[in-house]
Amino acid sequence: MKLKILATGVTSSLRFWAGYSWQDNTDGTGALRPDQVKLKLDKPAYRPGEKVKVNVEAPTAGKGYLMLESSDGPLWWKEIEVPVGGADFEVPVNEEWNRHDLYISALVVRPGDKTLQATPKRAVGLLHLPLVDINRKIFLALSTPERMRPNQTLTVKVKASMKEGELPKSINVLLSAVDSGVLNITNFVTPDPYEAFFGRKRYSVDQMDIYGQLIEGQGKTAKLSFAVTVKTMRCLAVVRNRLPWSKLWRSRHYLSC
Repeated sequence: MKLKILATGVTSSLRFWAGYSWQDNTDGTGALRPDQVKLKLDKPAYRPGEKVKVNVEAPTAGKGYLMLESSDGPLWWKEIEVPVGGADFEVPVNEEWNRHDLYISALVVRPGDKTLQATPKRAVGLLHLPLVDINRKIFLALSTPERMRPNQTLTVKVKASMKEGELPKSINVLLSAVDSGVLNITNFVTPDPYEAFFGRKRYSVDQMDIYGQLIEGQGKTAKLSFAVTVKTMRCLAVVRNRLPWSKLWRSRHYLSC
C-alpha cells in the first residue's frame, strides 16, 4: 500500500499479506477482505432435513444471491440484500440431499456510483456445509490377549455397535497387523474410513469474472514514457508517410464447378 501527499510529494509505503484461501474466512479474525464474503454457520455440523442458519457479512453493503450447490448443480438459491455489519439467513436442507459435496456460496455486488467515480464491486464467499448422520457410523472394539507368543495364532474378538439404530445383518471386516515402527518411517497416519467416505468432497465448480480487473476512476491520468532511438524514429517516419489503407470487399462470390 502506498500513500502520497500531493501538496508536499512525500510518500510512504507498507507491505502486508492478505491471504489467498477462499474458505479461511479470514482465519477467525474480524477482518474482511475487499473481494470476499465472510460466511459463518451456527453449528459445526447438521443432519439432513435441518435448517441451516448462516451469517453473511460482506465488505460493503449490496445485493446478491445466496446459493446451496453441489457438483451436480444448484439445489437452492435466494436473492439477498446484505447491510453493513452482515445479516443472518436460513437455508433449508432437503432430506434427500444426503451427500457430502454441498457448499454454500454467496455473491454480493456493490453498484457503481458515477458521482463518486466508483465502479461496481463484487465479493464472493464459499463454505462447505457438513452433513453428519450418526446412523452411518459403526463403532468397532477389539479384544486381544495381554500377551502373545511367537509362531502362534492370535485370536482377536471384534465387537461392532452403533450409537443409534440397529446393526446391519452382515458386516465385512478387514483386520490387519502392522508394525508401528514401519509406519513411523514415513510418518504414515492411519486414515479414517468414515471421513474418507462421508467427509468433505472437493468443490467442482469453476468461477470466473472480470470484476477484479475493473479500475476505479480516481487519481491522476497515467502518462506513458519510453525511450526513442534514431532507428525507431526512422521506422515511425516510414509509417507516417504511408498512403491511407484501402480495402475491397464483396459479399458474394460464385464458383463454377
